[in-house]
Amino acid sequence: MGHVVPWDGWDAREVYRELEHPADRFLEVWAPDLEGLLVRALYALYATMVEPRAVVARDTLRLHAEGIDPSELLRAVLAEALYRFDAGGFVAAGATARVAGDVQGWSGDVDLAGETLDRSRHTILSEVKAVTYHRLSVRPDDGGGWRATFILDL
Repeated sequence: MGHVVPWDGWDAREVYRELEHPADRFLEVWAPDLEGLLVRALYALYATMVEPRAVVARDTLRLHAEGIDPSELLRAVLAEALYRFDAGGFVAAGATARVAGDVQGWSGDVDLAGETLDRSRHTILSEVKAVTYHRLSVRPDDGGGWRATFILDL
């Protein structure tokens, strides 16, 4: 895999935006390619849960996910990252992704750089219960890149 892209210094307004939803967090993410889309969606997930500026890249964690299409792959990657946060407290400070896919299905490998949650240093912003299928979409955008929408159940 390539060099992990650190999230330090990222401005959320340049990575994702929150769309209107009555109860949960409805997010839209954009990137020039599918790998970047996964990385930016992960940033949006972690930035929803924890203040990202306090997270340090001390350890690495590899995720693998599969889906029948890019939308399902995105949901699977986010769900796996959420599981690792819930089960072991891993919070990321950056990521890199590799995606492969065709009519048979899609797979993604993600390397996360981060650390175990430390409540004395990390500010918890929201509890995310799940990444839903409702309004889940990954599609090419008009500018030649990719765009995704997804809902986080809070």
